[in-house]
Amino acid sequence: MSHYEITFIISGGQTEAEATKTAQKVSQVIEELGGKLLAEHPWGLQGLAYPIRKERTGYFFTYIFELPAEKTSSLIRELNITPALLRQIILSLEKEGIPLEEALRLDKLEKKPEMLLSKITKKAAPKTKTETVTKKEASQKT
Repeated sequence: MSHYEITFIISGGQTEAEATKTAQKVSQVIEELGGKLLAEHPWGLQGLAYPIRKERTGYFFTYIFELPAEKTSSLIRELNITPALLRQIILSLEKEGIPLEEALRLDKLEKKPEMLLSKITKKAAPKTKTETVTKKEASQKT
């Protein structure tokens, strides 16, 4: 079996109880397809960067699971017909080169996704030193 990570967004128009029930349906689909849920992390209600189906908020969830590789297309098909799901992304941990132990640490994190993303982008952004030069100094240099 292959290991995967799925992050999905449930419509913010639902109550928290309804969103949790929809998230349980996702885990149930994974189990029905012969998979096993290894870790789950609910991020709660978050604002979206841009509207999706006229929604501005959504409940974010991340699951780490194992599933036979040939069943991923069936999982995607089932998720696409779930009306409350706004978006989902499934990553193969093996293809991305992420060790399972590292992915399972996600369950212990207390930070919000945007906080984690800001750390990643800060590390990736090259540090450049900028210098302010006045017109007079620029003319003296030439």
